[in-house]
Amino acid sequence: MNQGRSGRDWAVVALMCFAAGALLVWALMSNHPGEAQADAKIDWPAWVQAAMSVVAILATAFVPRWIDARKKMDSADQFLVFAKYLLDSAESLHDSMSTKAGRMGLSMWGHKAEWRSIADGALELSLDLLPAPAYLPIWLELREMAVRMAEFYEGAIKYGDLDDYDPFADDMLDGYLYRTRNLYNKLVETDVKCRGFRGYEAVHSDE
Repeated sequence: MNQGRSGRDWAVVALMCFAAGALLVWALMSNHPGEAQADAKIDWPAWVQAAMSVVAILATAFVPRWIDARKKMDSADQFLVFAKYLLDSAESLHDSMSTKAGRMGLSMWGHKAEWRSIADGALELSLDLLPAPAYLPIWLELREMAVRMAEFYEGAIKYGDLDDYDPFADDMLDGYLYRTRNLYNKLVETDVKCRGFRGYEAVHSDE
């Protein structure tokens, strides 16, 4: 997902420009021709130029870093939205696989590209966009869950019946769903600690 400069980013740039402009006006207005300058004459243009150079250096060093930090903080939404979609998809797959009719429906109408696109999406999210190191181990496990469930789904639509596919498939899918739910909740908890509450809430099993 492309990350553009937000309104907050431009607000910081505008504020720094305003401060620089105010400094320039103050410097020019404070040099009154009628005032006595017995000790020495101040070269205001040179002084203003030096001050503006300092402002420009500070802006060059600070603004890009601030924007990059904001991008990383905002990018956490991508990971949370994707993790919730992964969890919802896992619950839907679990519901379908829990009945004979559901398994037969997957065999007849399922398409492996559906879950393969979920796994590919998880792998394509750039890790350097994670806003804090605490997110990384959680996301790596969620990504692994996406890959494993994609493989499970491909087997399910191929064989149609859990008994023909794997005698332990029920337990396997239960474990995947349980782990994915816990990882999503852990991701939300980590996000609240790093960014504050942003509207994402933990989910709980109906069981």
